Amino acid sequence: MVSLANPLNETYSGLVTAPNTSAAEELQKRLPNANVVKAFSTVFAADFATPVIAGQQADAFVAGNDTAAVETVSDLVATAGFNPIVAGDLSVSRTLENMTLLLIQLTLKNGYNWLAGWKILHN
Repeated sequence: MVSLANPLNETYSGLVTAPNTSAAEELQKRLPNANVVKAFSTVFAADFATPVIAGQQADAFVAGNDTAAVETVSDLVATAGFNPIVAGDLSVSRTLENMTLLLIQLTLKNGYNWLAGWKILHN
């Protein structure tokens, strides 16, 4: 099961989940027999039509506890046109949800269009 939810509050000033959990982890608790994988939550909906932004393929982070499920979802992320980056186990969802919050806050503050995303650059 793919969790792409971001538990944002009404004003986009924070998350509604406690600091020691994430929406994906809460979903995993409610569905203990499922393999929950966090994905697509760090990209905007508009990016699905244009996963290449300013000439760079947008990264989409993936996190989960089940290796096979993470691999399957990573393939799905690549098929959607994003560069999949496996970030870690499901607890990393806390960071990913905060990354999305920051991207939304920056977009609103600076008037970015909604074709924005994260890119890890390395050499």
